[in-house]
Amino acid sequence: MSLQLENDQESGEGTFTGTAPVVTPPVSQDGLQLGLSLSPSEKATLEHHIDVPAWLSWFEFPFRVKSTESDKVLPEATGWAMDAAARGPLNLVGTYVGVALIVLASVDAGCTRVAGCEETIYGLKPSSMLTTVTAVVGVLAALFMPIVGAVVDRTTHRRRIGIVSAVILVIITGIQIAISKIDWFIILCLEAIGGFTLLIHGATVFSYLPDLAVCERDYVHYTARFNVVQFVSQTLFALVVSLTSRFTRQQGDPVGNALRTSRTASSVVFSMSLLLLGYAWTFSFRKRKALHNLEDGESLLLVGFTSVLKTSRKVFKEYKALKWLLIALLFSPEAGAGVISSIAVTFLQVKVQMTPLELSYVLLTILVTQIPGSLLSKFVCNRLNPMNSYRLALFSFTLSSALALTVTGPSRKSWVYFFAALWGISLGWIYTSQRVLFCTLIPKGQEFEFMGIFTFFGQILGWLPPVLFTVINEQGIDLQWGFALLPFFFFMALLCTAFMGSYAEAVALVSPEAVTIAPDGDASSSHMDRTDESGYPGTKPV
Repeated sequence: MSLQLENDQESGEGTFTGTAPVVTPPVSQDGLQLGLSLSPSEKATLEHHIDVPAWLSWFEFPFRVKSTESDKVLPEATGWAMDAAARGPLNLVGTYVGVALIVLASVDAGCTRVAGCEETIYGLKPSSMLTTVTAVVGVLAALFMPIVGAVVDRTTHRRRIGIVSAVILVIITGIQIAISKIDWFIILCLEAIGGFTLLIHGATVFSYLPDLAVCERDYVHYTARFNVVQFVSQTLFALVVSLTSRFTRQQGDPVGNALRTSRTASSVVFSMSLLLLGYAWTFSFRKRKALHNLEDGESLLLVGFTSVLKTSRKVFKEYKALKWLLIALLFSPEAGAGVISSIAVTFLQVKVQMTPLELSYVLLTILVTQIPGSLLSKFVCNRLNPMNSYRLALFSFTLSSALALTVTGPSRKSWVYFFAALWGISLGWIYTSQRVLFCTLIPKGQEFEFMGIFTFFGQILGWLPPVLFTVINEQGIDLQWGFALLPFFFFMALLCTAFMGSYAEAVALVSPEAVTIAPDGDASSSHMDRTDESGYPGTKPV
């Protein structure tokens, strides 16, 4: 028989020719097709339409990302891109503020310079302040992240948590503009609160990520684009701060230069986050129903931990590849947690004796090279698969960090920029591949539950590297041994991926009909042609 589908957009009913009636999904006012294959984000957009003022809608154009399957632009995908553009600088501003805090702590301790300062302040060396704060944030994250996950999972407050955490981040960044010799310890405490809040906000945003797509190709496309947007935003931010610092710096005034750089960075991030987060959480992200209800006798404070334990047991028992990916996450600290930056900044500032301006150039180099790293991830994911791409990326960072140990002091300072380029490419490659891999290994229909596990495992040992670095520094051991923690931990993550097995088998285990990316880059699976009982395609609209 021959069936020809025609869509009546006004009535929302399909017409047909042939021997059997076929109903075509109508099109909504958002341009989304009301089919059976809608992603959760598409459904939320249809259920909660938000009007954007015409005079303001232009602001989101640079952040719009089309789905490769439906060729539509999801508001939540746009919001995700805008939030990523804000989170990148929000994470980086801690680097500039951290440099100033170490300088101010050294002055308060009675030292004339950071390098070689053996005096203590609040019981610690000034050079241990930044890594100590990072360790505190890591411990708080490990303790409270399951509670945050439970609130997001078992209440209707997911969007509200995103809004509140965004407001707190903007306020703290605004206060940091006033950093000075008098209030530096208050700013240090706020830096810890801001770091923890950023993790909460990031976990909330990532809970929306699995909702955006129904196939692997879209996951690859979205994550690569989001990372590019974030890296571009970070790069522009670092470029503005570097140029401003260069023209405002004064010879022989290290304290003043550090303060001016910190204030400039905080001012720029305050403006960016206010605009981007304000728009994204007002117009783009939608409300969500509770995914699970609290059962009788369950406590919101404890159910998160029991849920993590239950899901972890399930993963370790049934999903081999996912199990070893989670173990690898224990040793591969998320960039948003500040683990890498706090260790690298302290090492470069104290051991290599780089100035705040030179550190700005290093940071700018890392950011610029993260963009091709993210694009490289997309290419390798399509040519090989996300699992092999993740392995190669971990190897790249481990090798480049190990080679960077040859930088033993100020005399080899110029080599730092070369290694910074390698770090940038590797980091852009790692985190894009990591997120794509995890999304494709999640059992279908349980995306949010497993995304919470992803966030939690990424923070369990996030405190360990900065704690070890702080101990090494406090004991007077050469900081090169402290910096060596980075290649060591990433090498442990690389070893864990060796036990993940076959990518094709791992994907087939969680979704036998899931779309996979063939080596030639073409989608290959029966999922693209799957139909349900009504005869509708299961992946993309008719």
